[in-house]
Order: sequence, then C-alpha cells, then structure tokens
Amino acid sequence: MTESDDSQVKNTFWGDNFDELNEADIQPPNDANGEDVHLHWRRDPEVSHSDWTIQIVVKDELSDSTVVEYKVHRCILTIGPRKCGYFERVCRNNSDFQESSTRTSVIALPKIAADAFPDFLDYQYQGVSQQSFELTSHSATALHFLSQYFDVHSLRWETMNYIKENLCMANCHEYYHHAYILENKQVLGVLVGFCADEFLKINHQNCKLVEVAEPQFWILVVKKFTSRRGANINTSKIISYVCCNRALDLETFHELTKEDYMPRIYSSAALSLLNAEAELSKVENVSKLSTLQERCIVSLTWNNRFLINDDTVIENLQKQGALFLSKLLIKNVRRVALFGSDLEELKTQCEHFWIGINNGYCHLDDYHTHAPSQKQGCPPGAQRFVEHASQLGARSFHASHFFEGILVVASSWLSSHYKTMHPLDPLSISEVQAAVDAIRTSVSVTFADDPLADKLRFVAVSLHEPPKAQVLALEVTFRQAFVLTLNPVTGLATEYIVQLDEGDATIVSSKTLPPGTQPMLTPDDCDLAEQIVKTSNQVKHALLERYNIDVSRVACDPWSIHLASHEDTQLVNYNGDKPAQLVQTFLYLRCYGNGLEDNHYAHPIDILPIVNLNTRQLVRIDGLDRLPAPKIPTDAVQYHRDLLHTNSYLQTEWRSETLKALDIIQPDGHSFTVTDGYHVDWQKWSFRVGFNYREGLVLHDVQFQNRSILHRASLVEMAVPYADPYPPHQRKCAMDVGDYGLGFSSNSLELGCDCLGKIYYFDAVLVDSTGTPQNKKKVICMHEEDGGLLYKHVDYRNGHNESRRSRELVVSFVATVVNYEYLFYWRFKQDGTIDYEIKLSGELSTNLLSAQEGDHPTHGVMVAPCVNAQIHQHMFCARLDMAVDGQRNNVSEIDVVSAELDPVKNPYGNAFYTVETQLDFEKNAIRIADMTKARVWKISNAMGKTNSVNGKATAYKLIPFTKGPAQPTLLVDPSCAVAMKGAFAKANLWVTPYSPDEMWPAGDYTPQGVSAAGLPSWTQANRSLVDEDLVMWHVFGVCHVPRAEDFPIMPCEVSGFTLKPDNFFAGNPAIDLIPEVNGASKLASQCCSA
Repeated sequence: MTESDDSQVKNTFWGDNFDELNEADIQPPNDANGEDVHLHWRRDPEVSHSDWTIQIVVKDELSDSTVVEYKVHRCILTIGPRKCGYFERVCRNNSDFQESSTRTSVIALPKIAADAFPDFLDYQYQGVSQQSFELTSHSATALHFLSQYFDVHSLRWETMNYIKENLCMANCHEYYHHAYILENKQVLGVLVGFCADEFLKINHQNCKLVEVAEPQFWILVVKKFTSRRGANINTSKIISYVCCNRALDLETFHELTKEDYMPRIYSSAALSLLNAEAELSKVENVSKLSTLQERCIVSLTWNNRFLINDDTVIENLQKQGALFLSKLLIKNVRRVALFGSDLEELKTQCEHFWIGINNGYCHLDDYHTHAPSQKQGCPPGAQRFVEHASQLGARSFHASHFFEGILVVASSWLSSHYKTMHPLDPLSISEVQAAVDAIRTSVSVTFADDPLADKLRFVAVSLHEPPKAQVLALEVTFRQAFVLTLNPVTGLATEYIVQLDEGDATIVSSKTLPPGTQPMLTPDDCDLAEQIVKTSNQVKHALLERYNIDVSRVACDPWSIHLASHEDTQLVNYNGDKPAQLVQTFLYLRCYGNGLEDNHYAHPIDILPIVNLNTRQLVRIDGLDRLPAPKIPTDAVQYHRDLLHTNSYLQTEWRSETLKALDIIQPDGHSFTVTDGYHVDWQKWSFRVGFNYREGLVLHDVQFQNRSILHRASLVEMAVPYADPYPPHQRKCAMDVGDYGLGFSSNSLELGCDCLGKIYYFDAVLVDSTGTPQNKKKVICMHEEDGGLLYKHVDYRNGHNESRRSRELVVSFVATVVNYEYLFYWRFKQDGTIDYEIKLSGELSTNLLSAQEGDHPTHGVMVAPCVNAQIHQHMFCARLDMAVDGQRNNVSEIDVVSAELDPVKNPYGNAFYTVETQLDFEKNAIRIADMTKARVWKISNAMGKTNSVNGKATAYKLIPFTKGPAQPTLLVDPSCAVAMKGAFAKANLWVTPYSPDEMWPAGDYTPQGVSAAGLPSWTQANRSLVDEDLVMWHVFGVCHVPRAEDFPIMPCEVSGFTLKPDNFFAGNPAIDLIPEVNGASKLASQCCSA
C-alpha cells in the first residue's frame, strides 16, 4: 500500500469531524487492496492504522520513572462498546485539551496500575477483536482503579463484582496491598465489609492481612463488625495481635481498644494490651486508670490463676503501678468475699504485688498507709473496705504479707481515687445505672414489671453539682446524682438526690413536687404524643372526613402548651384531681416520598389535637369548627437530596458550578490537649467540659494563664413567642431549654460535615423514659479554626510587616428542637477573648392562614403557596458565673456619650467620653442594651487585683450583640402570659449574687407554668452586688420576620456576645505568637502576580 493509499484509508475511516462519528463507524474498513484493516493496539501501528499515542509514565518509588508507549485507536476508546469517558472528553473537546493537537496523551500511573494498563486496553478492544481478557486477583484492583481513572463504567462494575466474589482469606492481603497503594477507597470498603463478616474467623495463621493492614483499617473493620453484631470478647484477640505487632501511636491504640469495640477481654489479650499501652504512654505515677486498664482488671479478676505462676506475668503486672495493683487486689477481695474460695491464690497475689510496691515499681510516696489501729485516717469508702479486709485477714492471718498489703493498697487506692475523680465530671453509664437502680428499689418498680414506663417514667438522671465552695476547697467527698421521675398514675413528679459511692447508690433526699408541676418533655414523651395522635380513632376520622387523608401520611410536631388564657388554664385541670401532662400537636401532611423525606412543613393542616401523656389519651381536637375545611397546600418545596427533583418551583438539579475542594488539613495534629477525659488546655487557656440533659454543653473553671475568668458558663433558657393572636396560636410559645432540654435535643455530629479539621468529640450519657442509660456519640465537637488576622501593622517608612493569624479553639454542639436547629459555639481566642455564638437554622414552623386573616397574613409571611410562617422571637439567656481574677467581683455599666459644648472643656465640639456606673443592687442591675451609647458591662476584680500599667482593677467586659445585629427585648404586651413566664427576656442584663439554688431564669419547671418564677422572683430581694460572688445573666436573641428565602430550610441566622479582657493584661497577650508563613498557600493560576 502506498503512502497516499494509506492516507486515503485513514481519512475515509476517521473522517474530518470526530463529533459526527458513532458506534457504527468502528467497523473495520478495507484497505486499498480490499482487505480488512484489523484494529488492535497490539498490532503493528502501520497495519492497524492507529491514530493516537498513549505514553504511560510509570511512577515507581524504588527506581526512576520509565515511559511505556501504546499506539491506539481513538474510535475504540471513545465510542466503542466499552467507551472510555476520559478519552471521549479529550477527543470531543478539541479546543480544550492540548492532547487533541498532539494526538498524544501523557499519563502518570503508579507501577501497579501501569502494569495492568495492557489488560485495560485488551478490555477496551475486546468488543471489536478476538483478543482474550481475563480478570485475576492480581490485576482486579488495578483495573478497578483504571476504570475509575478513565471513567469506564462497565469495567468498574465487572471488577467490583469479581473482587466481591473472588475475595477470600488467602488473597485478601493482596487486594489490600494494591488498594492501599492505589488509595482505592471502594476496594478498601469491600475489604472492610469482608473482614467484618469474617471477623471471628480471622487469625494471623490463616490471614496475612493481620500482618500487613494498617491499624486504621482495623479500626474500620472493628467498627463495622460491632455495629452489625455487637461487641464480642473474641474481638480482643485480633485487636491485641494488631496492637502488639504493628507500630501504633497512642491515639490509634486507644481508638482500637476502646470499650465500644472491646468491652470484655481475654486474659491473655489483656496482658499483651497492658504491656503495649505502657510502652506507648511512657507515663509513671498515674493518678487515674485508663479505661483499658479498668477492663483488663475485670478480665484478670475472673481469670486469675495464672497470675501467680508466671514470673514474667507477675513482673509486667507489677510495672502497671500501685493504682492498678490496688484495684486488682480489691476486685479479687470482693470476688473472694462473694464466693468464699481462692484465699491462697489471693494471698500469693498480694505477696507478689507487695513486692512490686516495695521494689519501687509503683511509687507510693504520695499515698497514705493506714494500719488497723489508724482507721480514722481512711476516707469513708476505705473505712468499710479496711474493716472487710480485716475480717478476711483474720481468717488467713498466717499469710504474713496479705494483711499488711491489702490494707495499704486498699486505702491508698481509695484515697487516690477520691482525690483525682473530678466532682464536675458528667455521670458515667455505671453511675447512671446505679442511681436508676436505687430509685427502682425505693419505689418497688422493676424494669421487668414496667417495660413501657406506665408506672414510673424517668425524666432525667444527671450530675448533682456540689456547692461551689466545696469544689473550690477540694472538699467534695462523694459524687451525687439528680434524678427526676414522673408517676403517670398520680401525675406527680419527684426529685431525688442519690449519693454514689464506688458502685453503691443511696437516696439521701427526695421531694415530690406540688400537683400540676410538670417536668420537661423528653424525646420519649414527644414520640409518645405522636403515637397517641396517630392511634386515635377521633383523629383518624377527622382527617378522612375533612381532607380524605390517612393518618399514616401525617407528621405531628409536639409542643408544650403555653397557658395564654383562663380557658387554657382550665384545660390543665380537665381530668379532675389528676394533673394532666399536656402536649399540643401541630399536624402536617407528607405528600411525597415513601418514608420521612418529604418537607411536611410545606403542607400544614389546620386542626390541632391535644393529648395527655399521663393517661395516653386524646383530650380534644381544636379547629374542627372551621368549615369548610381549608385546602392543604400540596406544592413540593423540598431540600432533601433525594427529593430535590420533585420541586414544584424551586431548583430541581444541583448547580453545575461546583466548588473546588477546600480541605482543612492539620498535618501535625491538633494543638489542644485533653486530660482526665474532660479537662482542656490550649494556648494558655484551660477549662473543663461538662454536659447535661437540660443545658447541654457547660464550661467549668475557665482560666487564661492560670488566672480565673469564669467558674461556670452555659445557656440556661430560651423564650420563643409567636406573634399570631388567632386561636390556637395564642398558645404557641416554647421555652426550649426548660420544655425540651438542649442536652436531650442534641445531635450526634458528623465528621467532615458538621465539623471540619482534626476533631475531638465528647460523648454524652442520657437516659430514656425507662431509666436505661443511653451513650450518645459525638455530641460535643472541639476543633481549631483559622480566625483571619489577629493583628497586623506595616511600617510605611521601611515596609516592615508584622502580622499574626488568629487561631481559635471552638467547642460546640447542635440541638434539634422539633423544627429548629440551634448551633452553639464557644470560641476561645489567643488574645484572651471569648466569643459565644448561636446560629439558627432548620425549618420554619408553618401554618395555614387563620379564617380572620383572609388571603393575606397579618402576623407572618407567605413562604410558599398558601403556607404562612409567623413572626416570632428567639430570646436566649446565658448564665455566666463570673470569677475575674478571683471569686469576688463588681459589675458596672459603661456608656460612651457626647460632651456638651463648652468654651473651655469642649470648644470645638469633638469631645466624647465614657461614663461608668456601678451596679450595686439587683434591681438597678436590670439593664437594656443601648447601641447608640456603645454600652458594655464590665466585670471587675474586687479583691485588690489591679493592672500593672494603669492601676485599674483587672476586668473583663461583656459586649452585647457582637454576633448578628442588635435586637429588641421581649416584644409582647406586659399583660401577656409570655411576659410573666418569660419575664427574664424583658432585659438584656440581670446580675445576682451566687446561690446554688438559682439556676433557671424562668423557674425550675416551665411546661404549663404561669408564674414569674426565676429571675423576677429572686431579684425582688434587691441584694447587694458590691464585692460579691456574682452571676451575670445575659439575654440576647433574634426577632425573626420570615422571608421566602428561609424556606424550605433556613440559612443560618446569628446572634451572640463577646467577653473581652479590659485591663486584665499589661498589654496585648498575643505578641508572643511566633511569626509564621503558611507554606501551603498558593497563588491562583490566573492571578496577576502569578
């Protein structure tokens, strides 16, 4: 064939316009002699008429990069039966790709993928040639990677199916090796699932993966296994092997060995894990056992015979320290006491451990030794134990070391335990369970007798915080639990204080609340209210008759009943002497989707059932008298990702302009430390994290440079009144903290969505209505954020620049209260400033227009066709137990005012100055924010601490509305019931002397409450605020006039305040920040400076 003939064949075959080609064009043409032209990359390019070159640059860490060249046919790659999306885009967009002009693609691939590239091409050509193609375990992962890289859907499907079918114990390590090198998350995901399914069969003899897989892989496997089948003692064997045979950091070790995955441990595994942890931690003289050590103690207690027969085991256990040995001995003493055997083994253990103590392994220098005649020196828990140990010793007095040793380890451990367990730590699961068991025993109601909580409903179990004076003086001996229950039969609620003592729980006080006092609505109560509505024949009939809808398509939003009128008050007493726990349920129709996906707030229903949770009955249905029934809106107004395409008038597709990735990467990890579970240190800041069912996140003992600022801080109440006066909406007002509890309403946060960067989570222990402890995961998020520039100055004379970026430590949690989301953020800054920010999101509570309004809302805004959203307020109250440089403080108000014209003092009229007024009594400390005067409130030290530069008292100032716009206080009329129940929201500031009984600004119990309890009541005493231990109550919020843009889901509204140092330091406390230039920052490609 001549060159001209060859050119003619190519032009005829490929054509001038590639976009006009279709699959029929890939049939082999005839050459000038009439013979078929066989297309295949393996044939001589001149014979096969290839028109494209692929150069594969092989990336190999062990040798220099090499280049392998392949001659291919773009019609095969782009429009063949197994077309490749990558090359299709290149060839069909000639102007956009340089490759199109050179007809050459240069592609860098890892060696494993490069080695499989010929198989990839064979797959591409298989549809038009007889070349064989076969998947193998050696090539499947690489081909799956190539299918993703080059966008070949059919190959991706085939390789994934092959891997799933072919995967076994013998080859899983090979798949892992390839997937790990290629960072193939899909294949790694299949491996995780396979190992989770086969987890109990895995060992290092039958599965090489145990030896090669990274620890992070096993974390995923264990997590999936335990989520499917629950934690199992057998998991400890495999986890132990991984931990002891792979290089781990301490954080990964603790993640692998945490209680969720390994609640029980084999004795042999326990010994290995203890040694591994000791090697990693390298910490001596520990004051608190790790959770792993605690679990290992349980394991070694019940399988302890080998502890006295192996010298290596004995020596390793001795190195665990006195605290560990003490508790292990105590557990064994209790076991002996229970079963009356094994005294000889216990005696031998004691002798071994006592040797360990005397040999200096355990460092008992700070512990106290109490002989039998000196029992008075023991703490209360040790007193009983010493007596018990003495009895055992008397039965075994011939064991010389037993008696002495058991007294020493018992008393020293218990003394240390009470010293190191912080009295403000949230209750553990075991403490909650102990408190619940004590209550059940007291009232003779077991879980078996009352599985549905018909006789006894647990509302809350939480830490009963000790008085501040005891905490500061380190005089707290016992931890206590606060327990709140409700008897549905009598309608009466009861408060208990339960003392907790090493697994023992004793009720020390109880108080039955006055009839009609209603506790908050728990999550179980909200579910129960919806259940009562949906099973009511009356409600079913009304829905069918008025709207022809089935109750299964209805959502019920549970709201506490705000008693707005005398009629509402009478409603509470409808059941005679038995107080009713009432819930009103706003109804919505779910029109779309098969589950709970539909945005039901686009379809409000106008009737309102009211239920009594105590009797589990419907009380009445409001709104049935409105006839004819208004039409329910049915337009789809969706935000759910699976229903966006159904929208009637809003967007139905994702926006085409996608964002480039913006990853928060901290290659060296986070800069904060967490010790003892809840104590945080970061950039001179220190504080303790707390959490409870009502307030949610609580901060304790906030300090900067070891100087106190706050003793305690939290959000303690909210008032959310709605402005619609037409029934039944006059009852629509929520006190979200007191009515529902922010802790109960908290979310489990999602990594990479709710929180970005290197995240530290705190879990929370709550209870359900049966008293069963619930460990809610990832409730509190802590991470660091870049806060922009902290300070900057350029000397314009020489151009020298000094600037520092601001790093912030953010501690946050999110609460979903029915329709609304509240996002709470405490922000700690490097200059000693604290910001408190609340973001409001979620969904508007919607309704149909009342009959009195006609077609146009008078107290709301139409946010969707025929869907009204009422004007409302969100008034927040933060309780700030101040301790600025000490416990005694003063509070003053500072305004900036204009000076009057004066020929001497202000002749040019440009003067303005500050006016400071001390707030010396409670009544004159009820204040309103005034932005026209730049009003702030200053909290000063009253104990003689002064600024070294200007002599002023060291202080912090509270600056209102630094987050979001300034907003009004409560807008309702003074005669309104909201103005009495939510009277705290009439002012932006209240100040009271500290009292441990004054916690809730609207009273202890807000559901169905009417009186002005809380702050209005306390401040009537008009106590002195001069040189006192003071609590500031700051009220702020949002007046929300809805917009169409707030629907179907609301972009965040923001409100908040700032606590800022005011002559607390001698100068800027952040000038010692090290100058840094972020090397990861890059110029944009089209930047003028690029």
